[in-house]
Amino acid sequence: MRRCIQRSMKKTLALLFALAVSAQAITYKMRDIPKDSPKFAKILAEMNRHIRQQNASPPLPGGWTFKILQTVGPGKYIAVREVGAERETCALEMPGTVMVDDSRVQVPVEENGIYSYPSVTGANKTVRCYKRIVQEQKAQTPEMTADDLIAKLKSGKSCSFYAPKLTRCQVCSGTGKGTEKNGKCPLCAGKGELNMPIFCRVEW
Repeated sequence: MRRCIQRSMKKTLALLFALAVSAQAITYKMRDIPKDSPKFAKILAEMNRHIRQQNASPPLPGGWTFKILQTVGPGKYIAVREVGAERETCALEMPGTVMVDDSRVQVPVEENGIYSYPSVTGANKTVRCYKRIVQEQKAQTPEMTADDLIAKLKSGKSCSFYAPKLTRCQVCSGTGKGTEKNGKCPLCAGKGELNMPIFCRVEW
């Protein structure tokens, strides 16, 4: 119980500290920073790091889970749709795919009428048919050059990113000491500082 309370307290302290740090936003006025200076290069590098992270982020998961029972045609399967405890035998159309029996796939779908096929007894069985929705590929944002950044800012637009910053722990005031027996701060674990994200706004 005590450990649970300590973990909960640590999460609460971290959240409060993160909120306090995030409120300390930094605004860079690029018109006052020379284009060939190390500071300009560092800000541009952080901007492009942010762009790369956004480009690499995976699409949001979606769709239902289907267990493949058998292949009945090119890219067409008899499957079981699994939603929680619900199970539904159905047809699944995924053109251009080759799936093996008993494999599972999570895919966004739309209803596509009904499908009839012969059961093991020889009688026709009619089930609902689902068709895979092909999601558009996520557009990639190109990285910026120094001239790109200046032109964007001069047009009246602004940019923003989060940059890591080594910040003094506000819980122990940087001492690393706590009130527990081991003497360590419950948030920074005795280090006295934390690497926290700072919101940075870039303007002309």
